[in-house]
Amino acid sequence: MASIVGDDLVKALLGAEQKTERDIEEQRARVAVLKQKIADLKTAQALDLAACADILVKKSVWGIGGDGWATTSATAVWIT
Repeated sequence: MASIVGDDLVKALLGAEQKTERDIEEQRARVAVLKQKIADLKTAQALDLAACADILVKKSVWGIGGDGWATTSATAVWIT
């Protein structure tokens, strides 16, 4: 597949640091280019790559909220 999408793109996709938001945006752009390059290919490799290409972009998960249970329990234990 590297010969189809280009060695430079493959190296950039696999070697991206993705430490800052800008790095992650640049990786998203590279993944979009990858998807465009393989969009018309109907080989099993191309279809598999298209299906998992988004995995190449670092994800972040934010947990917001809660019912206060842990804080209440910790406070109750701390006070007692």
